[in-house]
Amino acid sequence: MVDAKPNSLAVLFPTRDRPQLFERSVKSAVETVSHPDRLEINYYIDNDDPTLEQYSAVLDRLTPVLEAAGVAFQGGVGDRIGCPRSANYLALTSKADVIVMGNDDQQYVSRGWDERLDNEVAAYPDEIFLFWFNDGIESDHWCCFPIVSRTWVDTLGYFFPGNFEHFFVDTWMMDLGCRIGRAHYLRDVDVKHLPVWAGLSPSDTELSHEWFAAKMRCYIRDMEVYDRVERYRELDAERLRGRMRPSVHEEADGHPTGEPRTITNLESRDTPVFVHRAPKPDEREELKAFLRKGGDG
Repeated sequence: MVDAKPNSLAVLFPTRDRPQLFERSVKSAVETVSHPDRLEINYYIDNDDPTLEQYSAVLDRLTPVLEAAGVAFQGGVGDRIGCPRSANYLALTSKADVIVMGNDDQQYVSRGWDERLDNEVAAYPDEIFLFWFNDGIESDHWCCFPIVSRTWVDTLGYFFPGNFEHFFVDTWMMDLGCRIGRAHYLRDVDVKHLPVWAGLSPSDTELSHEWFAAKMRCYIRDMEVYDRVERYRELDAERLRGRMRPSVHEEADGHPTGEPRTITNLESRDTPVFVHRAPKPDEREELKAFLRKGGDG
């Protein structure tokens, strides 16, 4: 393995209605990182959020603690533009080398996750990769919280595509990573996903049947968009291929640079795990559970 350079990292936190969970997630990310002085925590809060006052109190508590640790804690309050667009805004305004999608219902568990990323990034001299951590739900099956480089973002001109209301942005990115053979699952880094809707985290606000029904309608609209724009994903995959050079892993296993993998190699514990395709919506257990929950009267 080549020597790992220290990368600056940005964790993105678009958040709404969950001030206490946001605080918990940010603290867990900072407490488990080895080099907080290389870390950005970037947040986006809607200006019509009903818990805005509570967020203000959370920011007041977090700011001195994170500043003392050397963390760049930055973001703001803005118009309600949805999670994909707010995450995209945060990524495009960040200066970090590596962009990590966060979530207010995540909890970072593995210590030294930043150094683990440094080691993996070093295997890709072209800086074209798609990583994700073990979330305890989807694991290797789905890249819910993508990790990409500044080079990836600059090449495509976006972090998340802006044509979705909420769903399928992670599917889009995973599909790109699979098309170019760079969908790389980091199974040994635990960052737990503890969804409120699944009862794994306490809710700051009540989730009503109407809330679930609205999310289901949004899911259907986004799925219709996703199904219509496959050709654009191939165009973006080709743009990424134009920046690619052989990685350490490709040099070792002989896989052609830029070509899709044909299998998901979970069997070996000694080799990196590459995932060969993004599953269809009906194969995603977390979303199926979510939609079943929304159908409960």
